[in-house]
Amino acid sequence: MKVQTSAFLLLPIVAVATLAPSIPASAQDGSIKIPMKVCNHTEKDALVASIYLPVRRSSNRWWTGEGWFKIESGTCGIVGVSGSAIFYLRGESTDGRVYWADNGETHCIVRPGPYTITINGDSEYCPSGAETADFTKLEATINDTFTWNLY
Repeated sequence: MKVQTSAFLLLPIVAVATLAPSIPASAQDGSIKIPMKVCNHTEKDALVASIYLPVRRSSNRWWTGEGWFKIESGTCGIVGVSGSAIFYLRGESTDGRVYWADNGETHCIVRPGPYTITINGDSEYCPSGAETADFTKLEATINDTFTWNLY
């Protein structure tokens, strides 16, 4: 199992215009199935959004965006199953004061949620009712559960 660690950032959310996720060359036949697990090691409850390619899909053009999955302090949860080794996650504290995301990977979200949206990977625009937010780009090296740790 690959484990990714991320420290929290006390920064405001910044929107940038690059919205389309990088398109990986990955199997479209459903042979890649990577559960995306988030573990919250903080004292704050967190909400998590994900951007990923569905397991069974007809092309790498259409991504799925989902949110907000509540991960309580001291717990872990699965926030989706990616059909690609590359996917994107964003965490926010429920009080809105802390978020977990690397700068430079900006994608679409819907507030307040819950939501599921389809995102055109060839477009620089969010669907109607969505806005942009920073995400962390993650890459699994094996076809197994990927764990992202929030600290």
